[in-house]
Amino acid sequence: MSLATLLSSLPEPLCRELEVEFNKIHRQYFLGHWDNSQLNGGRFGEIVLRVLEYKNTGNITPIGRQLARERILLALSQNTALSTELRLTIPRLTALLIDFRNTRNVAHVGTIAVNAMDASFVVHAANWIMAELVRTEARLSPADAEREILKIIERKVPLVEEIGDRLRVLDPKMSIKNRVLVFIYQKYPTPVSEVDLWRWIEDKNRSRFHRYLSELHKDCLIDFHDDVVTLTKRGLGFVEKNIPFQLII
Repeated sequence: MSLATLLSSLPEPLCRELEVEFNKIHRQYFLGHWDNSQLNGGRFGEIVLRVLEYKNTGNITPIGRQLARERILLALSQNTALSTELRLTIPRLTALLIDFRNTRNVAHVGTIAVNAMDASFVVHAANWIMAELVRTEARLSPADAEREILKIIERKVPLVEEIGDRLRVLDPKMSIKNRVLVFIYQKYPTPVSEVDLWRWIEDKNRSRFHRYLSELHKDCLIDFHDDVVTLTKRGLGFVEKNIPFQLII
């Protein structure tokens, strides 16, 4: 289910921007680009503020125009018709995300070095905000909202087609190893079972396929343990740098 469907009460262009910035945070974080993940966290926060502004007034500050942040936050806090999440909790956390971008040596020179801990906070804060928006707007349970968020941050590769419960790479010349990497990239960060991968790859030689997984594990591109395969940070970077995703006919 798309974010626009889950947040059907919001304008679709706003949902698209929200999803784009949310995915950028995750991409930069898992590549180890801590400063970039925080920059995207700030942009994500500015989109969230527009979501809150829309929920409060029905209007949106156009993207690219300066937000009247304090005015928006004050108006939200005074609107008791809104839920506590929309009125207080999400706005406070959103303001903190924007402050991280502005004060922690990211967008401007600061006194505290950018590090993994800061970036981790940004990722988890963004996850919580998105889950709360999905939970409150789509009327889902916290567990269902979390599952929908995991689907949103899955990588989508044009070269991969989902057919029922199967995945298929639409390049007949792609090597088996690269197909494995593309499949688990598509499902990232969700782990994939060896059985499903073997079924999607359609390689009749099971022992050879198992050997390929072991070699990818040895190269630190995947983690292969207990018959479950997960893409590593090294694998994520390798796929994005070396495997073309375009569908060529």
